[in-house]
Amino acid sequence: MPLITDEPSAATDAHSWKVVDTSAAGDADNSPFPWVLTGSPENVAKARAAIEKAIASASQQSATGYLILPDPKTYRFVVGQGGSQINAIRKKTGCRINVPKNQAQGEAIEIRGNAASLEEARDMILEAVQNGLNGSAR
Repeated sequence: MPLITDEPSAATDAHSWKVVDTSAAGDADNSPFPWVLTGSPENVAKARAAIEKAIASASQQSATGYLILPDPKTYRFVVGQGGSQINAIRKKTGCRINVPKNQAQGEAIEIRGNAASLEEARDMILEAVQNGLNGSAR
C-alpha cells in the first residue's frame, strides 16, 4: 500500500496514450462541397474567409491522439483558470483539444493535429497536470 509520502509521479505516469492516423480517412472524398452564402458582401467575404481558414486548418490535422489520465479530477489542471492553460496549449501547438466536461473515469482528452504537435500537446498537458498536483500538495 503506497503512502502519501511516496513518489507522487507514479500515479500521474499511469496515463493511456493512443494516436490514430486520420490522414488516409480524409482522402476518401475530395469532391467540392457546394456552399451557398447569402448576406451583405462584406459578411459573405468574412464567412468565406472563415470557411477557407477552417478547411485549411482541418487538412493539416492528420492525426488524433487520445490521452486518458488515471484521475479525471486532474483534468481541471489541463483547462486552467478560465481556460487559460488549455488555450495556451492550443495556441502553442496549433492542435484542437477537447477535454471531457464531466469527469467520468476513462474519458479521453482528444487532441487533433499533426504527429509532432500531438506529442508536444501531450507533453504540455502532462506537465500541466504534474504542476497542478505539485502546487495543490503544498
